[in-house]
Amino acid sequence: MQQGSLADAEKDFQESVALDPSSARHRVAFGWLLAKQGRYEEAIVQYEEAVKTAPDALAYFSLGSALEEQRKFQQAADAYRKTLALAQDFSKPNSGSKPSRAIDNNLKSSAAAARRALRESGALRP
Repeated sequence: MQQGSLADAEKDFQESVALDPSSARHRVAFGWLLAKQGRYEEAIVQYEEAVKTAPDALAYFSLGSALEEQRKFQQAADAYRKTLALAQDFSKPNSGSKPSRAIDNNLKSSAAAARRALRESGALRP
């Protein structure tokens, strides 16, 4: 992504968050953009707001990744544990509406990545 398009994307995300501050989807996407630029502290703020309004596996996984980049391993492990718990709850039978295959696969991928990260950090034993 070129610098101009990053600035444009950031402006768009700032506007979307301002218009709908409770949109976890906008905040997670904005956090992703910030994290991709190495702006992890700012990304963490967006992810934390996202999990306050709509805690889901993707928001917690994103938070864990940004915290891990900041070498805040205990906080990252906590976020990854929440990722796993939410991903497992979501995949239980009769847990409400059934997610699409794409969402289900994304949750499984997130859960697998979270388990790997927790094992590698020593926070989770095999």
